[in-house]
Amino acid sequence: MIERGVLQSRFESADETQPLRTLLERYQDVPMSFADACVVRLSELHPRAKVWTTDSDFTVYRRNRRSPIPLLTPQGTEF
Repeated sequence: MIERGVLQSRFESADETQPLRTLLERYQDVPMSFADACVVRLSELHPRAKVWTTDSDFTVYRRNRRSPIPLLTPQGTEF
C-alpha cells in the first residue's frame, strides 16, 4: 500500500520527542512501547481517527491526559 501511494506516513518522531517522552514516562508501569506512544500521539494529532488494535493496553492509554482513545478491534467492537 505504501508503494502504491495508498498509505502515507508523515509522522516524524524526532519532531515529537517531548510528547513521546511524556507518554512513555506516564505509562512506564504498563509498560508502553515506543510504537504505542507513537500511536497515542498520532491519535492526539488526529482526533477524528480511530485506532485499530488488538492490544488491550489501548483501553488504559489516554490522549491529552484524560480522553479515551476511540478504538476498533478486529471483532468490530468500538470502545
